[in-house]
Amino acid sequence: MGGEAVTPGVLGEVLFFMDVPIKAISKERPRVGKAGHVYTPQRTRDYEEAVALLGTENRAGSTAACPVALSVTIRHTIPASWKPEKKAAAQAGHIYPTRGDLDNKVKAISDALNGIAYVDDVQICQLKAEMIYATDDGICVKVTRAGYTLSELRVTK
Repeated sequence: MGGEAVTPGVLGEVLFFMDVPIKAISKERPRVGKAGHVYTPQRTRDYEEAVALLGTENRAGSTAACPVALSVTIRHTIPASWKPEKKAAAQAGHIYPTRGDLDNKVKAISDALNGIAYVDDVQICQLKAEMIYATDDGICVKVTRAGYTLSELRVTK
């Protein structure tokens, strides 16, 4: 009398991917206006809108409704003023960027992809993020299935 579990999708399947040439910026803290209302600074709003537009252009499927894993690689350009030895060390991954907080940059990206890569960033249950030096600025975002919704796991009779 048992049923069969319905599990559409495969754990680890790529649900969203984009690799775009945009400079990552940190999400700024909310500000309090003169009238006492809280607002997001314009620079953060503009950046999140740009990432959302790029996300929409790179979306291949539907918005994920399941638990997801988010992987973000933020690339910073190696400074031209560096000596060749230091540039080589940066390109080999021995020197990492220290401009801005990684977690604040990831927060701006994850907020921007709400409703595009996933319904809401509350679905992110696994996170991998890194900041590296590269030849050009950019962000690479990959969203994969990390689990199933309760409705996907319902037993059918």
